[in-house]
Amino acid sequence: MTTTRFFVYGSLSEGMVHFSKIKNLIESSTPAQIRATAYRLKVGFPVLIDSELDLVPGRLVDIRSTD
Repeated sequence: MTTTRFFVYGSLSEGMVHFSKIKNLIESSTPAQIRATAYRLKVGFPVLIDSELDLVPGRLVDIRSTD
């Protein structure tokens, strides 16, 4: 089995609308923050832009790989 580690924030966070899509695959999760600026594209998608100005809170999660 393989795991993939990545940073989640916003709608993929626990208690938010898309968390259920990854919930059963999470092996571990720890609080984290990333230096970036968060904003929403005109088409509605959130994005993070590399920046030293802000800290975006989220979680570092290890997800179990599936077929």
